[in-house]
Amino acid sequence: MIVNVRAANKSFGSQELFKNLNLKIDEREKVAIIGANGVGKTTLFHILQGTESLDSGDVFWASNIRIGFLEQLHLDDISITVKDYFNEAFKELFVLKDRLESLETTMLTDHSDAVLKQYDRVQQSFLRLGGYTYETEIHTILTKFNFTVEDLERPLNTFSGGQITRLAFIRLLLSKPDVLFLDEPTNHLDISTIEWLEGYLSSYDGAVVIVSHDRLFLDRVCRVVIEIENYQAERYESNYSGYQVLKEKNIERHNIKFQNQQREIERLEKLIEKFRFKRSKAAFAQSKIKYLDRMDKLEKIDVKKREFKANFKSKLRGGKEVLSISELAVGYDKPLLSMTYTFERGHRYAIVGDNGTGKSTLLKTLAGKLPPLQGEMLLGHQIEMGYFDQQLLNFSMNKTVLEEVWDDFPELDHTEIRQALGRFLFKGMMSLNL
Repeated sequence: MIVNVRAANKSFGSQELFKNLNLKIDEREKVAIIGANGVGKTTLFHILQGTESLDSGDVFWASNIRIGFLEQLHLDDISITVKDYFNEAFKELFVLKDRLESLETTMLTDHSDAVLKQYDRVQQSFLRLGGYTYETEIHTILTKFNFTVEDLERPLNTFSGGQITRLAFIRLLLSKPDVLFLDEPTNHLDISTIEWLEGYLSSYDGAVVIVSHDRLFLDRVCRVVIEIENYQAERYESNYSGYQVLKEKNIERHNIKFQNQQREIERLEKLIEKFRFKRSKAAFAQSKIKYLDRMDKLEKIDVKKREFKANFKSKLRGGKEVLSISELAVGYDKPLLSMTYTFERGHRYAIVGDNGTGKSTLLKTLAGKLPPLQGEMLLGHQIEMGYFDQQLLNFSMNKTVLEEVWDDFPELDHTEIRQALGRFLFKGMMSLNL
């Protein structure tokens, strides 16, 4: 066992997240932490990382465990080269390398068994940490994340913010902690990198703990699912697909027990009502009353979950040809791509490709957020366009959820706004800031 959480309690103000929560994670387990938004997944994640504390309860770690999680780079860090940044993950290895070289010098004149045994011990540790393969591993992971070997000599401050995040991810993998904590690891990764990462994490020698909304990724990597629900942590020995089946069966068994208990309660209540006023049976009735009072009452589990409900349709039925583009070139200082195509009503299109190939630039150009470098775009008859920005630049973070939506649709009344937000699973949190 690597970590054991016992009797954990955590609240934020009046909002309780955990009540007497227990969980454990064993060596080399690949664990998904799941649950509805707001149940405390990220809080639990931070508690396990040691960056958040419990109100009460204990977190027990095995001795000499090294944990790793993605950290933000500070501004004073990014003037160093990528190579120097990565080498920080191999400090222990370099100490062993220096020790080996020192012992080799000693062995030129000292051939004692003590020196030879010491050299053997240090060399075994050096091999275990990848002493002769770490440079090859750096090159492999670097290229899998769409960098080049030449990038090792570039300063960190010459890369974009997204690239720096990926470089930090690479260094985390190179450091090989006993437990890897990954929060939404597939964000900002292209498909080929995600596919490689799935294989890498599946065979990773340590434990991996993941919070992610990418169900396919969880299905392929994790073999244990810990669900946070009703202030507790329920452990399922399965991947995500198997968890769904197991949970459904658990709910079915629980509700059968609930129904049986309800029938037993009804039977006992009838007996109590029948005999409680009869002197000869009063003691019998009192014993049944005490038995009911001590009974651990079950609650029925509603199998119907809150689900996103919406019916998307345009205000007007536009023409069959939604958008026609001809020899359209997109980019900033130089074209990233060019294309000619006609988008038609009723079709669903996916734009895929590696990072930096122009996917977002194309989408912004089609949405009119960026001017094309050349070519033509023509919207079809009665076509209106909507655009969702992944950075949420169109939102005011100082407004509440209710205010943000109501300001855009002032013609709707309070009830209509709340009903619309409710369909998107915003319940009881309308006054929270974005």
